[in-house]
Amino acid sequence: MSTTFQTRRTMPRWMTTTLLVLLAALSAVAAIVRLIQMADASFFGATPSPDNAAYLAAPVAPVLHLLPGAVFVLVAPFQFIPRIRARWPRYHRIMGRVLVAFALFATISALYMNETHPEFGGPGKYWGNLIFGAAILISLFIAIRAIRRKDVPTHRAWMMRCFAYAMGPATMRLVAIPVFAIIGFPTADNMPSDIFIGNLVFFGFLINAVFVEWLLWRDRQSGTA
Repeated sequence: MSTTFQTRRTMPRWMTTTLLVLLAALSAVAAIVRLIQMADASFFGATPSPDNAAYLAAPVAPVLHLLPGAVFVLVAPFQFIPRIRARWPRYHRIMGRVLVAFALFATISALYMNETHPEFGGPGKYWGNLIFGAAILISLFIAIRAIRRKDVPTHRAWMMRCFAYAMGPATMRLVAIPVFAIIGFPTADNMPSDIFIGNLVFFGFLINAVFVEWLLWRDRQSGTA
């Protein structure tokens, strides 16, 4: 009976981790595709898309965003698995420091591009990137201060928030797939409006913000926070 009860309690956590890894893989694949497109246009003379052309004009910030961001979203989910933290605490600490550095590179470069690259997606995209980019930096700061005080629950909660905000673009892509399947996928002659894209981006961030607060509330209710 106790085994059944434990399985019922732990299965949702493992299901959540699996979904996070799959979502992270989607985000990493999108970053890798963008890097390949940039390299193809830069080194092999392929015709860049309009958004890639803006990246190619100043490629340092996009590379500093895409590469560290891909590593961060792929590795970070495993930092939240209790068994890994308990069995390999030194790995958890070292990888945590590496991931904080990668998150800083990815976020600061994203905020820089949000201010300097041609606007695409209108106010929704701009303010979504600005608000949740700042939220990532604030979450990192609070999480680092907490772990320096040995306050593990607070550190864990704010790192969960940091990761959730960072996964906003991946959630946006996941939402966009069924939406575009209904209304039609974008083409060169039929691009969605800036307002539509901007709202989609902001909605992706907002879904993750609500979801992580629900996870933290669930952990507090169950006494596992």
